[in-house]
Amino acid sequence: MYSQGKRCAESWKKGQWGASNCEDAMMSKTIPVLLAFVLISGPVLAATKEPTVVACTFEKLPLMIMTIRGGMGASDNTLQVGQTPPVPLEIGSGLSTATHNKRDFIFSLRSPASVTVSRAGSDDQTFSGKCISTLQP
Repeated sequence: MYSQGKRCAESWKKGQWGASNCEDAMMSKTIPVLLAFVLISGPVLAATKEPTVVACTFEKLPLMIMTIRGGMGASDNTLQVGQTPPVPLEIGSGLSTATHNKRDFIFSLRSPASVTVSRAGSDDQTFSGKCISTLQP
């Protein structure tokens, strides 16, 4: 199953991503968000020029794709929610944040993966999920 998940991530990097054909692969082979971000913000990222892709599924939310090009503090990291265009993603030491469609997405780096979605005038909602990374061994 890992090879199928890796093929899905590689296909996404080439612009051939399709959520329906990769969702099963992601759900069956997962990696905690903490491990993914520790790997991508460390020396591994400095050694490669290719972006690191982290694909996550959360209950009741569309597929989320994080593309990390510069690691923590860089301005070229992005989050794609479903089939919408990517938005800037800020990676911090404990949380990663992005704003999409007037909603703030706050990703926890603790295991298991979780995202808190907030919008002005409404209650925050937190969702649990699973992630897979192109750096997964």
